[in-house]
Amino acid sequence: MTVLYDHHAARQDARVEGAFGLALKTLIKRMRAFHNPYAQRQAAWLEIASALAGERAPAHSQVVGFHEGTLEIAVDSSVWRAELQGFHQASLLARLQADKRAADVVALKFRLGHVEPEPATAKPAKGPRSRAKSTPSTQSTE
Repeated sequence: MTVLYDHHAARQDARVEGAFGLALKTLIKRMRAFHNPYAQRQAAWLEIASALAGERAPAHSQVVGFHEGTLEIAVDSSVWRAELQGFHQASLLARLQADKRAADVVALKFRLGHVEPEPATAKPAKGPRSRAKSTPSTQSTE
């Protein structure tokens, strides 16, 4: 008796395994972040900085350290340092302390430094990518 190999079923199994593998990797990554205090503080910082200092603030700042209750944040320019330190420091600290992910923060320290860019995300287009070609109107000649 000859048994034929079902290529379609094998490809479908590979897709299911691929989807399961991706879901498993995502779950492991989230679990690590959940148990990693640094990742929790970074997530809290990104969320709170965006809410209080504008949606562009997280792209110009990043948590780089935590020592004896002081959360150290690198900013990529002196302009952002002045903005965050001068205008938003008290409100940022209060919101971080209210957040359970960063409740142990007692002070903020801003310093100039390199900020790693966030992974690129797809942004919705502001307008149509291509304009529809207009067809010349037909005019009847009488």
